[in-house]
Amino acid sequence: MTEMTGDFNNAPPVMLQNGLYLCDVWHQRLAPKRYAFRHRVSFFCLNLSVSSGSGWLLPPWLLGQNRFALYAFHERDHLGAGAGQLIEALHDAARANGYTPAPDETIFFIGQLTHLGYVFNPVCFFVFCGASPQRPEPLFVLAEVENTFYERKLYPVPPAEADAEADNPTLQARQFKARHPKLFYVSPYADLDDDFVFNLSFLPQGLDIRIDTESRQGEPQLLSRMHGPLKPLTTRALLRHTFALPAMAWQIIALIHFHALRLYMLGLRVRQKTALPQLQQGRIVPYSPKPTFKPTLGATPDEDKIRHSWPDNAIP
Repeated sequence: MTEMTGDFNNAPPVMLQNGLYLCDVWHQRLAPKRYAFRHRVSFFCLNLSVSSGSGWLLPPWLLGQNRFALYAFHERDHLGAGAGQLIEALHDAARANGYTPAPDETIFFIGQLTHLGYVFNPVCFFVFCGASPQRPEPLFVLAEVENTFYERKLYPVPPAEADAEADNPTLQARQFKARHPKLFYVSPYADLDDDFVFNLSFLPQGLDIRIDTESRQGEPQLLSRMHGPLKPLTTRALLRHTFALPAMAWQIIALIHFHALRLYMLGLRVRQKTALPQLQQGRIVPYSPKPTFKPTLGATPDEDKIRHSWPDNAIP
């Protein structure tokens, strides 16, 4: 796997802002057969704490919230929330996973937006930041993973513990790490009881994220990494991005199916989604009303952390 470059050890404290991450994304499958790819992918970074996107400072036809625009963030696409409900749902989810946000904390979204009528986020992030507008430093992260059945699942990623022997332990505050049982159908070529290993770094010059998949015995199965700089979000920059990386969400879903076909041709065993329903826990069913959160992460199917009134027979 290609190594990233850059000196991240002596960087000043990070502060998120509205922008575009222009990332290189690597995937390297290690078992049962080796397979790797690399693509250029963009991710929006948006402050969700501003009213109706009014603080994004772009023309309303170009970027909007809960309405039509060339690029649009819709609350309905996340946590099963409706318009005006997402911030409250995120606060509920954070509290259910051991973090109590201050009422005036800033929340940034990092992921894809609806473009040309479509959006798909294999993974996106909700980053809770300090309330100070001058220093919105990351404090806690909720990662939302989405599968091609448009189900979603949240994984909390707390700050990494500071290394007492480090020259500057405060630098650890921008690093977030967690290991969770996946218990979610993400790929037909992966076991549902594997673990996700999250290692997120928010840097002054950009983003460096690793999300690896390991067996319950700790054996690496799949390595993935996204890394890139944060560019200011301006009208000119977004229009230039539209032509440089057109129809990003459509590209992502097409590439997922392309690589899935290649893995099938390599002879990888396919796991059927309906085979092990007991190992698919805590799912957020698509287009559900506002969720209710329970405080346990490792719940049984009847005690899922996130429950919805969407009927079970409507699950794809």
